[in-house]
Amino acid sequence: MKFLPSLNCVLQCSRTSEEIRRMLELVTVQQNKTFFGAGDGEFTGTVSDSGFEIMPRLSYIDSFVPVIRGWMETSGDRSRIRIEMKMVPFASVFYVVWSGATVLCLLCGALSAFAGGTASGLPLLFHSVFMLIMGWIFIKVGFYGPAEKSLKRIKELLGGTEQEGSQDGS
Repeated sequence: MKFLPSLNCVLQCSRTSEEIRRMLELVTVQQNKTFFGAGDGEFTGTVSDSGFEIMPRLSYIDSFVPVIRGWMETSGDRSRIRIEMKMVPFASVFYVVWSGATVLCLLCGALSAFAGGTASGLPLLFHSVFMLIMGWIFIKVGFYGPAEKSLKRIKELLGGTEQEGSQDGS
């Protein structure tokens, strides 16, 4: 089990890497790192012949928007696209700090329970466990919704189908 959520898959499509690049460039704003607000593209980022790094453009701020990296390999008239989705670095760092602080509180509660009796450490233990569980739920729900939506849109754009057993999410 991975600590931070990610979504990885492999798509097969009947387009060349040049056609895939052109299709993605049509829906991707290239100029800056504006991830939200009104704009012409569905995504923002960079696209090249060998791959892409894009993020969905939203009309609202979402800390869990996935960073989508893809690598294209063409053989004949078919292409294989490896896609990896991860959280933005700021959200990842925040979650690691959040979890670390919560685990520290959990350890302090356990120490308090052992040193001063069970009743003295239980409130801190329960709050720490609750905060760990809620953080995990927020990260999972907040990331996988937009990630699945983005993957669906990329499949629609490229006419790709997922390779059997290729999706890996944690």
